Amino acid sequence: MALFNEETLKKQIKSGEFSRIYLIYGNEGYLKQHYANTICDKTVDKDFADFNLKKLDGKDTSLNEIYDCISSFPMMSEYTCTLVKDYPLNTFIGDRGKVDNEFEAVISDIPDSSVLVFWMDTIEVDEKNSKWAKVIKMIDNIGVCAKIDKRTRSALEKLLVSSAAKKDCLLSRECANYIISLVGEDMATLQNELHKVCAYVGSGEITKKDV
Repeated sequence: MALFNEETLKKQIKSGEFSRIYLIYGNEGYLKQHYANTICDKTVDKDFADFNLKKLDGKDTSLNEIYDCISSFPMMSEYTCTLVKDYPLNTFIGDRGKVDNEFEAVISDIPDSSVLVFWMDTIEVDEKNSKWAKVIKMIDNIGVCAKIDKRTRSALEKLLVSSAAKKDCLLSRECANYIISLVGEDMATLQNELHKVCAYVGSGEITKKDV
């Protein structure tokens, strides 16, 4: 199942029809984390997260530990979810493109009741690299590869306007553009600064003077 855009990923999350495995990568850190966490939140009831949700640091995680997590049965839930941050998946591909048998066996045998998410936070996925290309193809055949890149300035303006509306504040596109010109295009920073402005205004229209 090919998936290389944010809108398609959003539709899948909204429908609740989850794949068994995800690879989330790209250069937009805020959104990568957002979607990785959203999949966890949507697949696992927070009241049973201690049993059904496992978050692992890829730098200190073994393949056996991942296998144990995805093999466990969900408790009072449809799914278990395993989120693995910064796991060096390309290391399981040999110089001649040979796939590590144990790795292939693990990702090919994920139970229907388990969702495995590989979230590349700081690791850069080079699609032109033969090893990464092999990993993407393997995961794409059984799940979802979601490349999340930075938004255009216009898209950032729309995001700020929408985010302000959810906080009962009215933000014009012009004022949104003004905020971006002041703090830059990093989405995490923009959301943080917008939160401050909305808290200051309370509700109603946000003006340049408020910013």
